[in-house]
Amino acid sequence: MLEDRLILGFGVHLDKEKLGINIQALVSLKLNFARIESFHKVLKTCNEIEYCFRVTGEDCMMMKVNLRDNKHLLEFINQISVLTTTNVIIEQLV
Repeated sequence: MLEDRLILGFGVHLDKEKLGINIQALVSLKLNFARIESFHKVLKTCNEIEYCFRVTGEDCMMMKVNLRDNKHLLEFINQISVLTTTNVIIEQLV
């Protein structure tokens, strides 16, 4: 399967609490796409982002972020400095 490129990679699952990550949040944001290139550079510097998707609908992008605490969440939102909607994850079901 590796030779046929059916398996594209392998991953590691980390204990986020042991790493000091106590909050996970979904952050949706609206962005003027004239600014997308400069914003993409900002995203690459944010270690908190587990993933970021460009999406359809009311918002333009959705990110899953890993943070130490509420203060860290506020600092992250201020760093990306665009209009956001944030939902804190309280439990992963699947």
